[in-house]
Amino acid sequence: MIQIIIYQTARIVLPVWLLLLLLTACKKKENTTVPVVTISSISKNRLQIGDTLFIKGTNFSTTPATNLVSVASILFPVINASSGELSVVVPQGAQNGMLSIGFKGGQATQFDQPITIAGFLQPSILSITPASAYEGDTIIVTGKNFGTPYDQSSILFNGTYVGKIINATPTELRVVVPDLSYTGPVQVTSGGLTSTSVQLTINKVNPLEDGSLYWMTPNYSITDPGDRDFPGKLTGANFNKGLANSRLPQSNVLYSVDKPLFAPNTIWWRNTAYYPEGLRSPYYAIDNFVVNDLQHNAYYLTSSAYPFPAQYSLMKLSDAGAYAAPVAIWSKTFDAPGLYTKFYPVPGKPAIFRLVHYSPIQQLAMDGNMIYIKMGMSDDYYTGDVSQSAPSLTLQRNVFGDSSAYNQQFGKDYIFYISVGSRGYPYTPTDVLGVRYRRRGGTVSETIPLDLTDPATSIVCIVTSPSHGNSLLIVTRSADYAGNALNTIYKFNADTRVLSVLYNDGNWADATSSIPAKTVQSGNTGFIWLGSHIYYACTKVPGQYTALRRLNDNGITPKIYTVYGRMESLTSTQALRFSLFTGK
Repeated sequence: MIQIIIYQTARIVLPVWLLLLLLTACKKKENTTVPVVTISSISKNRLQIGDTLFIKGTNFSTTPATNLVSVASILFPVINASSGELSVVVPQGAQNGMLSIGFKGGQATQFDQPITIAGFLQPSILSITPASAYEGDTIIVTGKNFGTPYDQSSILFNGTYVGKIINATPTELRVVVPDLSYTGPVQVTSGGLTSTSVQLTINKVNPLEDGSLYWMTPNYSITDPGDRDFPGKLTGANFNKGLANSRLPQSNVLYSVDKPLFAPNTIWWRNTAYYPEGLRSPYYAIDNFVVNDLQHNAYYLTSSAYPFPAQYSLMKLSDAGAYAAPVAIWSKTFDAPGLYTKFYPVPGKPAIFRLVHYSPIQQLAMDGNMIYIKMGMSDDYYTGDVSQSAPSLTLQRNVFGDSSAYNQQFGKDYIFYISVGSRGYPYTPTDVLGVRYRRRGGTVSETIPLDLTDPATSIVCIVTSPSHGNSLLIVTRSADYAGNALNTIYKFNADTRVLSVLYNDGNWADATSSIPAKTVQSGNTGFIWLGSHIYYACTKVPGQYTALRRLNDNGITPKIYTVYGRMESLTSTQALRFSLFTGK
């Protein structure tokens, strides 16, 4: 009996433990299905605070609190619920917007008619912090009755410029100050009602701090995108002078060309009589055709006819304003493009050589008042002092000791240049041999240790002047993993041979452009180095406009300052290329 009792006791106790374990382990997972809600109608779409709104539809929860009913993200308490109808109360703080219903963890459904709250409280601004700001700064607007989320309110500067709201609560808005805004009233609109205005001081960068700013904007029209040798033609240009940056206008047009700059065809089309088929002929480098001298005049080269004989003229633009027409200060007629005595290997094909054409291509360089007009792909230049009213330009041979030299920049003791392969200028990234420099009067050129092995990397421009000693800025463009353009600004000192990175996407918000890198041509001269500042043309919104912005040249800029919010308009049919330079 004792053994049986023990055995029976064990049989009674053990199955309880086992049963608990089995029940826990073998319990089937319950799947919760969130029903799809539909809204068929509402009792009215214009409501007062405290009104009851009746909503008809399907698959509502019969538990009132489970239904999440909101208008403009404001929850409306549910007081009665059935699967086909909900009764909700309009709460204090309700705002105009769209009605939506959902469940926790489920997807909300929105009604297709907006809800209007009668007697919506007027928004008001109590304060703005800080009390003064620059364009592009983020400010905090404190007040009451602001619409939430952020897209339920709008904020206007000077009655014209719309600020970007990046966060909103009923009592606070975080807002980016828009370009072109100036000291004046700020107003918030929510629910169709507008607040009274509050004054905000807009600080402006003085563009005249480093000298007057000028820029040339060639309009580049694509005529044959499929032809890599002849991608298009110049259809016009504006020559502008920047003004004090206080209000509009921020610049005035000194001269405007609404017809091709290079008559009659503006570029050199391939002609087998002069250029063998398959050989790239010289054509105009539309991104670097303006330079300026110590008198702050601007120059470009033009051709009167095609084919040959062709008269080339050096044109001068002054800052006289009133649409002062450019003046030809030097001209020369070429019977035909000659052939230089040297041959150059085709990149990647050392057994193939090309003849070098000996006639002007659009490549100008300026050292003070001395201009250099490159002759074909040679080291020969027509050069002379253009400070004279009728300068005499003479042909000089073997000027820089390197026929591959393009875009020469003149420092205090050194001459810097981009070295380009046999295809000439404009060049593709694979044509660039590097950036070189040579001491003035010296015979040995050295290469700056800049890595250009990535075929997606190209040189945008190099920038210096005697005022910056023997330092050079190098701007490159590469492609990020998404195919966007990524700029880097390097600084090189020829005395110390040190190359350093000033700015890239790690410390420069404008380093990355949403314009695909492959659509941006190398040679963009939208950079200038004045005083201790780097100015650059920033294509902020493709197809809309370009801004002029400023960096410090020490690689440390707490914020990027907008000098001009609108330099030039951009359209989908033209790409503006910038040549920046200083004036009086």
